[in-house]
Amino acid sequence: MRFICCVLLFMISCNSEKKTKINLVERKLVLNIPDSLELKDTLNGYVEYKNHIESLDVKNIQTKFTFLYLTKSDSIINSLDELKKIPLDTFVQIENNIFPIYDLTFDKRGTYYLQGYIEDQYFINHVKDSTKIIYGTTEINHILKVY
Repeated sequence: MRFICCVLLFMISCNSEKKTKINLVERKLVLNIPDSLELKDTLNGYVEYKNHIESLDVKNIQTKFTFLYLTKSDSIINSLDELKKIPLDTFVQIENNIFPIYDLTFDKRGTYYLQGYIEDQYFINHVKDSTKIIYGTTEINHILKVY
């Protein structure tokens, strides 16, 4: 018990950037991306993403960033940890919680997997000269046939 109190006091007294995971209570995720595509065509579409966080006091939010990290591959990536280790395209939200996806091309026919994740980052004034980062992650998986 004494150890836990010491750890808590240490964490509270640090004047540095802190990272905490959030619980996304309500999520709206709409993938407006075709399921199939001709080889000569370019993939264009969008991802609509909106979330609601239960335990976050909105008035303390200093800044919010939301990014979509996406890759295309011909095999399934089994975990988020594996996904984070490979190069990914980065997309940012435009108006009304929309991530535009554009100009994706494919070299050969077959089945492709569009895989990635959306990361929400909330920067909150924690204490003087300290910012707390709260983040949440939503995975995305989409199968695409190229003919």
